[in-house]
Amino acid sequence: MRCHRLPHKTLPRERRTILYCIVQVARRLSLLVTAVVALELRLALCSLSRADESSYPLKFVSFCLKCSEMRTTFRVWCYSVAADVADAPRFRIAALARNVALVGALASCSGLGLPAESEQSSADSVTRPSEDGLAEAYGVFKALFTDPHLATDSAREGANVEQDQHYTIGFGYHPGLSTSKIMVNGNPVRGQAIINFAEGTVSATLLGPSDGARFDLYFVKNTLGKGTVKPESFDRVFKVGSFVPTVNSTQHTLSVNIGTAPFPNDGVNFDLDMVVVTLRGKSPTTNVVAIGARTLFEKRFFRERAGASPDPVRGQLANFIETNDPLVQRGAQLFVNETFGGNGRKCATCHPLANNQTIDPAFVATLPASDPLFHFPGGLDDTAMLKRALVRENVDGLEEPTVKFVERGVPHTLSMSTSVGEVGTGVGSNDSNESESGPALPTPPDQRSGWSGDGSPGRGTLNEFAFGAIVQHFAKSLARVPDQDFRIPTQ
Repeated sequence: MRCHRLPHKTLPRERRTILYCIVQVARRLSLLVTAVVALELRLALCSLSRADESSYPLKFVSFCLKCSEMRTTFRVWCYSVAADVADAPRFRIAALARNVALVGALASCSGLGLPAESEQSSADSVTRPSEDGLAEAYGVFKALFTDPHLATDSAREGANVEQDQHYTIGFGYHPGLSTSKIMVNGNPVRGQAIINFAEGTVSATLLGPSDGARFDLYFVKNTLGKGTVKPESFDRVFKVGSFVPTVNSTQHTLSVNIGTAPFPNDGVNFDLDMVVVTLRGKSPTTNVVAIGARTLFEKRFFRERAGASPDPVRGQLANFIETNDPLVQRGAQLFVNETFGGNGRKCATCHPLANNQTIDPAFVATLPASDPLFHFPGGLDDTAMLKRALVRENVDGLEEPTVKFVERGVPHTLSMSTSVGEVGTGVGSNDSNESESGPALPTPPDQRSGWSGDGSPGRGTLNEFAFGAIVQHFAKSLARVPDQDFRIPTQ
């Protein structure tokens, strides 16, 4: 909660006092919320028999996630109230009432969600209505997405950018989807597009070569239940327009009015899964220079606004987690069991539930020689470094994987909403490189996945991070050929 960004020095004294009190209450009550849930966890675990001790790690993981979600939700609400106090035109009862409504998210946090004995039967799990296992996280996202006063991105906050009206989406090179790697100043082609829903316009900026290359921009919607996440012949494709190169510059720009036809028709309300940049005149089904995917919550938001339901969940569901939300169950199944046709590794190989979703030297020492962690093509990892719980990352490109690499520890995947941050390319506030003609432009990474945002392909969000991990860690060979060394995921 970054209340230091509020213009408190210019406020009347009484408002500064109110603002200070809100901040202090937020800090103390967020800790109190954690303490209450901790007590609830202790009571729940004490009620388990010794035969259930194998489920302790999973219960503890659930507890950590619950605490993080509750504290984040509460801090967002308090910060919103503080913004209303600080912003004189918005300081009125109606605004405060709107923000207080966010506290409703805390109501669903009153219990940890440990099922009673009767709820653990298969018959009861079938009859229980499906819950929304992502409601709290989505509530926080929606508040940040629609109100720039809540943004942790100071530049976006200052520009008063509402993402639900001026939606920004970055695009960049993707080793699993791009068909060519075009470089400019030592980096692949990259950029971002801004969709203005009220005016029906799309504006985009691309950093590309000044050697005469030309590029087109497309929206792509994958066909439900068919194919993979890559653009394919049966997918729905809409050409937005063509980029125009700037004279004596690496900047290419696009500005076009594509209309405001209602969802999901062609135009700004197109039900896109991704934006794709191609060479001029090429189809995204055969040529991909750069790509950027919408996140799960962004898709949910825009479909919800249009009155459409989310795409149905397909595939096997996990039965070892607390929630009966099919989307979360499907995600857990993939995380723990799916190899994506690769070398045998899974997400849980390096993020095991039994070890706080990370690995360390002590944990690695307990693994048998047959563990997938130790089975990989030569050069993909270093056995000596694995014993130290360090994995190889080719963050500077896969062209020389045994020469250009770093060895890194494995970050846990708990509390991701507070570690990767909100999407941050809205007004170019991320650490993009300067162009030849001027200041830094808004380009990926959009989130801080990996160690500093360099661990994710394409747009650079958590949504794309998992695909990048498949390419990096699951491949059968260092050639990393899609559909040969690993399977491309589906939507």
